[in-house]
Amino acid sequence: MKIKDPNDTAYTEIEIKRPNKKEEHRFEANLATAASYLKCCYIKIPDPIYGSRRVKAMKSGEHLRERRRPFDGILITPADDTHYGGIYAVEAKFGSNTLEPHQLNYLSAVRNINGMAYVIRARERKAGTFYTVEWPEKNVLYETDDLSAYLAWFKELSRIPPE
Repeated sequence: MKIKDPNDTAYTEIEIKRPNKKEEHRFEANLATAASYLKCCYIKIPDPIYGSRRVKAMKSGEHLRERRRPFDGILITPADDTHYGGIYAVEAKFGSNTLEPHQLNYLSAVRNINGMAYVIRARERKAGTFYTVEWPEKNVLYETDDLSAYLAWFKELSRIPPE
């Protein structure tokens, strides 16, 4: 897409490149990359696959019931002499997107069992991108503008208490 710059007297054309991925998917990709540098692992639960049967059914107006993903992914932190290591169920959100009812139910169930279910959120502000960790009920537990500090917070959750 090309537009003309109104501030330029010669009206030169400026090309605008739109990202071909949604912001939430980009946030998850950045999270997975940063996790690998910190010896953590982010495992994305795949989206439903649109096969030919599903596409034909959608075109004919038929409603296919499919299983919904419980959450976006699993974040695993390493174990060592000072940390147990943790396995966290995470739902990645960008901006102020809300949780779907089934996501809230799954995360609440995991939280009731072991307390390790979080909503991880990236928000764009004038000062830059900020990352927050929240309970499913939108209680902000941690906020930072550094993605590596963000993941280090998860590593600290599994710290072995001193004897």
